[in-house]
Amino acid sequence: MRGKFCDYFVPGQNMVIDESLVLFKRRLAFKQYIPSKRHCFGLKFFVLYDCETGIVMDMILYFGTDVDIPAQDPHGFSGCVVKTLMEPLLNKGHILFTDNYYTSPLLTRYLLPHNTGVCVTVMAHRKEMPVFGIV
Repeated sequence: MRGKFCDYFVPGQNMVIDESLVLFKRRLAFKQYIPSKRHCFGLKFFVLYDCETGIVMDMILYFGTDVDIPAQDPHGFSGCVVKTLMEPLLNKGHILFTDNYYTSPLLTRYLLPHNTGVCVTVMAHRKEMPVFGIV
């Protein structure tokens, strides 16, 4: 199913990556609990959307530590999610919007040379985040 999204739709310039929780009430070992979501329990997906239309371009089902993301990557788990979802769209001039979970200076240094812009929110205490003095 993942391979078919990009086959039939050409995305716009702006893309966004976020997590999505799909309601699931049955028993499942990798069901997630996220109290901030409308449905607290369900299947967690990392989803790449086209900003203009909201069409899903790609997704990764999170089912614990055995997810299809390399374990020992310098970008960390969240950076690997971004790299995996954006891989087919690199070097095409897209701009990626993310929240602070996916943001790191190391990931930005990876995306910019691949002709992919970033617009992100940041956590000040994130690893390798530059410290700015108060004026």
